[in-house]
Amino acid sequence: YYPDKMNFIVVELPSSSKDYALSFIEAARDIPGILYAEPEVIRSIRTCDPNDPLYWDPSQNAYQWGYVSIGADSAWCYTTGSHDVVVAVIDAGMMYDHPDISPNYIGGYDFLDNDDDPYPTDGITHGTHVGGTIAAVLNNNLGVAGFGNFGLVSLRVCGQQGCPSSAIVNAILTVAFTDWIQLANMSLSGPVPSQAEYDACDSAWAYGKLLIAASGNESNDSVGYPAGFPQVVAVGSFAWDGGNAGNYFYIAPYSNYGPSYGGYAPYGIELMGPGGDMDTYTYMLGVLSTSFDNSMNPVYEYMQGTSMASPHVTGLAALVLSMAAQNGVTLSNSELREILDDNAFDNALYIPQLGGNDPVGYDQYTGFGAINAVGSVLDPRVGVSENESFYPSQQLPEFTTEYRDSKVKIHFAAPLEKTANVEIVDIGGRVLLNTSFAPGKVSYYIPFTRNGVYFVRVAIEGTSVTRKVVCLE
Repeated sequence: YYPDKMNFIVVELPSSSKDYALSFIEAARDIPGILYAEPEVIRSIRTCDPNDPLYWDPSQNAYQWGYVSIGADSAWCYTTGSHDVVVAVIDAGMMYDHPDISPNYIGGYDFLDNDDDPYPTDGITHGTHVGGTIAAVLNNNLGVAGFGNFGLVSLRVCGQQGCPSSAIVNAILTVAFTDWIQLANMSLSGPVPSQAEYDACDSAWAYGKLLIAASGNESNDSVGYPAGFPQVVAVGSFAWDGGNAGNYFYIAPYSNYGPSYGGYAPYGIELMGPGGDMDTYTYMLGVLSTSFDNSMNPVYEYMQGTSMASPHVTGLAALVLSMAAQNGVTLSNSELREILDDNAFDNALYIPQLGGNDPVGYDQYTGFGAINAVGSVLDPRVGVSENESFYPSQQLPEFTTEYRDSKVKIHFAAPLEKTANVEIVDIGGRVLLNTSFAPGKVSYYIPFTRNGVYFVRVAIEGTSVTRKVVCLE
């Protein structure tokens, strides 16, 4: 329909045979002037709204718009979670007997009082709200929806005097050394790095755990800690205008962005989650989740902040692990992190600081972009078939990246058939290394001695794929 705009053609074959179609595609790729040829893929538009009454009820001023904005309602058509996936909430304790939390709660510890009861007797609702965003019971005809039905662990490290780093370190190490905890959410932040926290995060990463943390709420152009450590996914907050100013999504005014304060990694902000903005338009454009009142009665409450954005990312990570388990796939923490990053909605958020949408590709305002629930759950690496995949496959051999012994390892799913050009670049697109791989092998090694997070770009005959690599000795 638009040959003058994009120069593509659609070919209808005389046979429906898969072998016939594949042979045609292979032949078409060898024709001079043909950039690529691929089969037509069929997408679907499905939503599976939960039956939780406060999920979306304008008559009750109930809007869990955050889940809709990232496609969770479509992802729930494929999985609603698994109790075999366990998430730790490192926070201010949790009202674990809240009726919308208790079926998913499996235990916890209080690192302030040093006992096994993380109940928030000091009246701080923060941890209960965060826990509900991750795992308020989904599809129970009660209250709000959570991201999924996962095992929920509360590790209390915050009280009326704040969150001491010694408690945070012990909680992170508990996650690291507890085999059945896969993920941890840390909706807490501060500008001063702690070496002990860094080492604890390093241990958790080495033990295969994915840590996700809030970037902070000071409107700063630097990310706080522990989100600023390279072993941690730093989450910024986006908001929805509720249709008041054109029905768009934008970086929340309070959200920190940019690199980390101390420069621990080449970039700070990594992903954006729904955190809300209750001040610009209405309180209903915050994030609605589980809470309790002054009399310790279970209720539901709107809050805003990167503290609310982070558990959306954590909930999605847990949902991806649940989908992988359904398909008999085991994902490492680096693979899970790459899936979240690779599927993020790029160029989708309005950036007030720039007066326009976020730039294409990674940037220090939105990182890789807003999380994409259905795209992440239907990523081929999660074990879905090509027909189910949310995106068509790249016309390049699938490959993974790994850093070990001062070398970047690039491993292809099959031996290379053609010469590949390979670049290692930083977040500014500056090429730090350029080399080529001769065909014939599946694994290649590149000496590289810079700590941090970089990008590996592999190109074969004009088609390229970029993967992230975390370089930590």
